Amino acid sequence: SSMITIQSITPPGYQVFPCTYEDLATAIHCVFLALQCLHHVKLYHCDLHWPNILRAYRPDRWVLIDLEYAAIEEGQPIAYLHATQDLPDPKISGAASDIWMVGMLFHHPQVSTLWQGKPDENLADLIARLTNPMPSERLTVAEALAHPWLLAQSPGKN
Repeated sequence: SSMITIQSITPPGYQVFPCTYEDLATAIHCVFLALQCLHHVKLYHCDLHWPNILRAYRPDRWVLIDLEYAAIEEGQPIAYLHATQDLPDPKISGAASDIWMVGMLFHHPQVSTLWQGKPDENLADLIARLTNPMPSERLTVAEALAHPWLLAQSPGKN
């Protein structure tokens, strides 16, 4: 006889866009922390966009989900997905592609209104360095986490 086990899986959070500038900074910081873990074990998300980032039930945490298209090595062709539609060539998996997708998170219409019109040279620099057309010129996760904009937005810095 066979046995079927059914488990209820509770999502780690809920789908919502950041509502404030501070929410945006926290979400981006959490995404970089998740990528730091993934890239450490040579796993590349390859589908980084807002529907794959959930606000955790704790207000100061965001969770990166959906590894359906993740790659286990750099240099693999990336599927044509919403998150990769504007990715400059070469469209291959790797840290640089994930970094570019994080930069594009800032340009989503429901998010860009949180920062556009705020003169912040550090944020402009971060976005430009994340979305550099040359993959080798983009920031690494470690460099992004040490970027002045993220450091200035960290909890307790107001």
